[in-house]
Amino acid sequence: MRFANRVVFDIDPKFPDDDNNDLDDPLSPLNIAINRVRDYAKRSDLTEQEFLIALSMAQKGLLQIDGEKVRFFREINQAHFAQYEMGYVEFKIRDQKYQNAKDSIRKVLSPPEKKMTPEEYKALTLENIRKDYHRFKVDGKILATPVFYDLIKKTGIVKIKLEFVENFLKNFIPEVAEGKIGSNGTSLPKVIKKDAYVEFKNEMIKHYVIHLELQKKTEEEWIKHWEALLTKK
Repeated sequence: MRFANRVVFDIDPKFPDDDNNDLDDPLSPLNIAINRVRDYAKRSDLTEQEFLIALSMAQKGLLQIDGEKVRFFREINQAHFAQYEMGYVEFKIRDQKYQNAKDSIRKVLSPPEKKMTPEEYKALTLENIRKDYHRFKVDGKILATPVFYDLIKKTGIVKIKLEFVENFLKNFIPEVAEGKIGSNGTSLPKVIKKDAYVEFKNEMIKHYVIHLELQKKTEEEWIKHWEALLTKK
């Protein structure tokens, strides 16, 4: 009954003013209209919500059947209801095809990332280690921080001297400015914020390398040192 009343309200059919629209009268135009809606709803393949959506789309001229727009009528007519239902079913089919096409395009443009094999991961890691050998010799820095830090932990280092931590915290600068103020005052230095945990790792790696004088060894010796840790269980 609630659904039927909603449909009648949305369609807003024009009943003659002199008709009796009392719900207590089973033969009143309003009661007949409500019963027609209820009778159609029993035979429809749409849910109540879907039928209301179909009705709204018909009102806006958004439903089509075989390319022809479905007209909206201000009448409670089961033939019209069938048109709304057919138009909505066709819309759902078109919409599903559209969504499937979008999914296919998305898969082509963004294929799932291929998972590396252990051999590929090892080769990539060693290549990064090799590159950082030359980088460290130039400016004392590395890029593969997580890799080197995890390898250093494999040596069994679990305790750090308090003095080392204190010195790091005293010297840690949370942000630095890169660039200069423009002569005309229109450009300002770029402020770069630093992550304390990442910087601590970098400091650990730097001290480890310098302590073992790995930067003084050959590229082959450098790689062998880290590879031994990489394969260590």
